[in-house]
Amino acid sequence: MLEESENNQHRSKVTLPRNVNEMNVKYFIGITPPDDYKEKIVAFRNRWSSNRLNDVVEPHITVKAQGGLTADLHWLESVRETCSLMPSFQLSLSEPESFGNAVTFLSVETSKVIELH
Repeated sequence: MLEESENNQHRSKVTLPRNVNEMNVKYFIGITPPDDYKEKIVAFRNRWSSNRLNDVVEPHITVKAQGGLTADLHWLESVRETCSLMPSFQLSLSEPESFGNAVTFLSVETSKVIELH
């Protein structure tokens, strides 16, 4: 997750569900966009009444999918360390694409997300 600082830069922040023990949690690592972009994405998602995605996950850029991110959280400290060492970077959102009929996403243009992965 990214957090906005006073100079309008973003820095990384790792967050977890409040009570991990009560949930069947599947982890992934993502970057959240600034609030103005999140609001636009949420509004776009809300155009379909059957879409419950906003109830499940906030808009984000997936850096690392679920594979290997286990409930024992042994990987979490490495993620925090990597995020703290990663300098700020800019990215651009581009054309919509999809995974079949189930997932629509905006393309991200930057090599830094790949480096972070």
